[in-house]
This record gives sequence, C-alpha cells and structure tokens, in this order.
Amino acid sequence: MPLNYRKVKKKLKKLGCEQPPKKSRGSHRKWRNPKTNKTGMIPDNGSKDISDYTLREGLEQLGIDWETFKNI
Repeated sequence: MPLNYRKVKKKLKKLGCEQPPKKSRGSHRKWRNPKTNKTGMIPDNGSKDISDYTLREGLEQLGIDWETFKNI
C-alpha cells in the first residue's frame, strides 16, 4: 500500500493524532497519539512513497493498529 507523507498525514489526523510544532531540521516528523499518549516518528520524503515497513514501525510507536490505519 504505497503512501506518500501527505496521505499518511491526513490519515493520522483522522485518527486523532497531533503533530507538535517542528523544532529542528530534518526529514522526519514527530507525531503524538493522545489516545495512547505515545509518540512516533514518520519520515517526510515529500512526494516519494514511504515503505510499508517504515510506516508500520511508526504506527507501532504511536500505538495504532495497521488494519485500523489501512481502513481509514
């Protein structure tokens, strides 16, 4: 399921996750899931697709199930 950062961002917001203000340079964005109070990093590669493995790891850090994310 190839997704770029913009699509992932929309799905995370629909799930209630928040992106704290960016404080540093770099290509990874920190996200917080208020439901689980966990944080995770998601790479922002612009229009390039994020690999499934990398995306699953970020979702696991946030406490979000892969199937729940896919069905949003």
